Amino acid sequence: MEQVHYTKGEVIFREGDAGDHVCLITSGHAEVVRDLGDRSVVLGIVGAGEFVGEMAVVEGRPRSATVRAVNAVEGKKIGKDDFFRLIAEDKNLAHSLIVRLSERLRLVDQMLADAAMPETAPGAAAARSAGAAPAPASQPARAVRMTLLAGADRLDRYVPEEGLVLESLPFVVGRRPAPNEELPKGVDLSVQDSKPFRLSRRHFAIEPSGDWYAVRDLGSHLGTQVNGETLGENFPRDTKALEVGDNTIVAGGVDSHFIFRLRVEEAAA
Repeated sequence: MEQVHYTKGEVIFREGDAGDHVCLITSGHAEVVRDLGDRSVVLGIVGAGEFVGEMAVVEGRPRSATVRAVNAVEGKKIGKDDFFRLIAEDKNLAHSLIVRLSERLRLVDQMLADAAMPETAPGAAAARSAGAAPAPASQPARAVRMTLLAGADRLDRYVPEEGLVLESLPFVVGRRPAPNEELPKGVDLSVQDSKPFRLSRRHFAIEPSGDWYAVRDLGSHLGTQVNGETLGENFPRDTKALEVGDNTIVAGGVDSHFIFRLRVEEAAA
């Protein structure tokens, strides 16, 4: 384990580099950036107490994004072997990583099943309604009313002014396919985008989670931000619990114009 220091603007990891170590940020903030066409898009910010680069190490693949210091950053550089020892000793960290890997495997399994299922096969509609992240066996005990509203003018053509009441969950939001792409299965609301795409074809899902409800990033290219916290493969988590009241969901980077508001109201007893 090595103490490291980065000045403002200095690169901690670069997209495409080998995933051979993890950085634990102990002070300061770093931004996660991904190339999009001829520009870079900021996906979100990580700060003290958070790991960066851990999934590339666990999965043995190159870095999928660049991480650079927003201000002076202090951290601990942890080699691959030391990080695996840390996982073995820290039950909470081990549980978190196992859950994330399990969720990703389930996501891949569901996508493969969707791709293999003919549109006319019995049960295809039910499978599509389940989307990329299947619902748990039981719904949360607390009943709520959820209304999805447009948070930006360009979404008005897809979401009516009064909003969409979500009658069943999961509810999946994604991008309409380009001319050379197939229509993705399991998408409840598809939105037009143009290259370079901000939205993934299956971008995020609103779904039951334990005894409550959450937004899940579905392995999107540029992540999903919920109430200021970014979800996705380059961040510590893929899900974020919803709050009673208005929630803000931004898909495709912090400056994306794909902004939704999700109103959560507890149903009357």
